[in-house]
Amino acid sequence: MSWWLKIRNKFRELENRFEAQFRHEPPHPQELLPDILNHIEEKITLLQGNRRGFPFTLLRIYLLETRAESQALFHTIYEGDNYLAQQIRQRLRERDIQPPIRLDVELKFVSERTSEWKHRWFYLQGDKAPNPQFERRQPSSFIPARLTVVQGQANKQSYDLDSPRRVDIGRLEEVSDAKGIPRRINEVAFLDDRNEINRSVGREHAHLAFDPATSEWRLYADSHRSNTNILRDGRTINVSAGGRRGERLFHNDVIICGRARLLFELGP
Repeated sequence: MSWWLKIRNKFRELENRFEAQFRHEPPHPQELLPDILNHIEEKITLLQGNRRGFPFTLLRIYLLETRAESQALFHTIYEGDNYLAQQIRQRLRERDIQPPIRLDVELKFVSERTSEWKHRWFYLQGDKAPNPQFERRQPSSFIPARLTVVQGQANKQSYDLDSPRRVDIGRLEEVSDAKGIPRRINEVAFLDDRNEINRSVGREHAHLAFDPATSEWRLYADSHRSNTNILRDGRTINVSAGGRRGERLFHNDVIICGRARLLFELGP
């Protein structure tokens, strides 16, 4: 652990001790989140091949909270759309750590701290397992999804993604080369008219694909001239053309192609 991380953690421990003495109610879930994410960094360790990694696939978070209404709030914020698991994955990526393929988070509520808590309002317990990045990946079950046009006009209002096929997004249903030979069929085809929003979509703009190894839908930009982004929780994520991995899509993500927008939803 680096010296600055040790200093930060010591400062946090003193802050938690002070807060535990003078604060009688646990912080709001959003207030507690930065401390949880900082503590996650302490779980990063050396894995096989002398590589830094995160060795857990299951995290149990024990919270000092006995009030039913507050427990419900923690469940709603942390478990809704796998919010806490997504935040943990994001923090690991920011530290150049590959998150586990599957990360489950369980919330448990207790009425008293133990000495292991070090005056925190929570305690993290991880179940050790071989990191999935070193395991042979097995095909996972397919997850259906749906796309709904929320800005712009396309050949349909909504699209059911009921099989693990590639789904092309662009302007015009059929895109041909200079000789008139079709080279691409856009399943999600925005109209080729004078509407400024529709015109902002490239003819070969982007595509979705399902990754059976991770059971994830991913978005790929198909042109360097295309403006392709994902809007998630008020944050814009740029999708770069040519990226081999693309960007993972989560439930209720908004896909932005030019100025057109599509809502991505998981489930039938």
